[in-house]
Amino acid sequence: MNTAIANPRIAGACITPLNAEQANAWLDWLTGSGASSMESQGVRFALAHSDSGVTWGYLDGQRHWTMGTAVDPSLCPIPTAKSLHELRLFGNTAEVLIWRGDNKLQGRILADDGIVFDSSDPLCPLNEGRRLRGECREMRECFKRYVDAGGAQHLVPESFPEEFSVRHYFEQVSSTGAVRIAATRLVPEKLS
Repeated sequence: MNTAIANPRIAGACITPLNAEQANAWLDWLTGSGASSMESQGVRFALAHSDSGVTWGYLDGQRHWTMGTAVDPSLCPIPTAKSLHELRLFGNTAEVLIWRGDNKLQGRILADDGIVFDSSDPLCPLNEGRRLRGECREMRECFKRYVDAGGAQHLVPESFPEEFSVRHYFEQVSSTGAVRIAATRLVPEKLS
């Protein structure tokens, strides 16, 4: 894997671009068709958006992925390079984001760089609280089935919290001083 290269314009994060071969290797690891010897970046959960639905998964203590597909394949499609829109493999300190573009997979790793910010700093990363969509209706093996008011449903790993965070990283435009969100990642815990 590439080593992380800090982008000096994005505060608090290191971004490592992934080429098509590397992005495919991450997808292959998730689906069990590739080696698990890669550095996992501390990821614990997977969220894939594909042509025919949403699939969640979790990494067990043996570094094997358990996907919602194993519980309900009609609800949770197996993510493939051809069907994938976006895949997030994430943990507390990093996220691997893979997407389909120009008829091939590409991606990036976004990780905390360890810099401690004063909370009054406009470039301090911001944690935004979120809740899972829908209401938990039932347990299915190690997954919870959530259904929203419109009937949309998804299977979420039992170990994933109902409340979690989205972390926003900022950049400052040197010519104007304007600050804007430069990158965002999922964090599987609620942070303040």
